[in-house]
Amino acid sequence: MILLINSMSLWAQTDKEKATTHYETAIAAFKSDYTTQEEFYAGMDKADSEVNKSLTLDQTNPEVFYLRGKLFAMQKRWEKVIEVLDYAIGLDNTNWEYYMKRGMTRTIVKERTAALIDLNKAIELAPEQGESYFHRGMLHYGVARDTEACQDFNKAVELGYEQAQGAVSNYCGG
Repeated sequence: MILLINSMSLWAQTDKEKATTHYETAIAAFKSDYTTQEEFYAGMDKADSEVNKSLTLDQTNPEVFYLRGKLFAMQKRWEKVIEVLDYAIGLDNTNWEYYMKRGMTRTIVKERTAALIDLNKAIELAPEQGESYFHRGMLHYGVARDTEACQDFNKAVELGYEQAQGAVSNYCGG
């Protein structure tokens, strides 16, 4: 819990590297401390509540909202993920990760047109990031656009996104 609060504080202070380390450590601890999904979600709710009580969020720092989106995603609270990413994008519409994560989330909730717009924007902002191509490929594959999916998977591999290699092997015959 303390690591999670420290992580939020560091995000607010824009020490992204240190905050990420605290955040990942805190999440790993949460995952190992709870034996059931219900206990895990209750723990995450408590963490979110503690963060809100213990830290005055910097309402102008989009990274704070991005982190909150990650917390909500772990809880599978997809509408909340979209809500906080909308806010983060409103504060900084140049960060490709915000669009990619919102696009991924919109894919999950079957908002496919909006997801495609977000993933295209992520690629426009950072065409060198293979992860966005991979997720756009998954969106294409989910709606039977196999040719487009394989193009995106192959581009993701070309850019070094290793997870896409499995998609190429499984869905593209190669």
